[in-house]
Amino acid sequence: MKCKVCQQEAVAACGKCGGFYCARHGGPTSLQGPRCVPCYDALRGFYGLAAAVQAAIGVGLIFLAVNASQLGDRGQIFWLFPLFAFGMAFISGWSALRRFPE
Repeated sequence: MKCKVCQQEAVAACGKCGGFYCARHGGPTSLQGPRCVPCYDALRGFYGLAAAVQAAIGVGLIFLAVNASQLGDRGQIFWLFPLFAFGMAFISGWSALRRFPE
């Protein structure tokens, strides 16, 4: 079996398209299985959009946390929600910008 990108010896198959790829053109493992570079690149726009939406949710949650902090010590837990949203935005943004070695 040969890599669909460079025709070298394949090491695995893409979980999305089923095409084989070598160690150099293999993608990360996701819930649907490993991805080849072309299939991963096709999803980069989705990851960028997800990062923008998650960052916007994080900003909205900051307003919730500010209002909840007026409750005293019980309201401090609400600051975890925007931190979680910004963490997810960072992960999605990193996935959108990540490139494989070429």
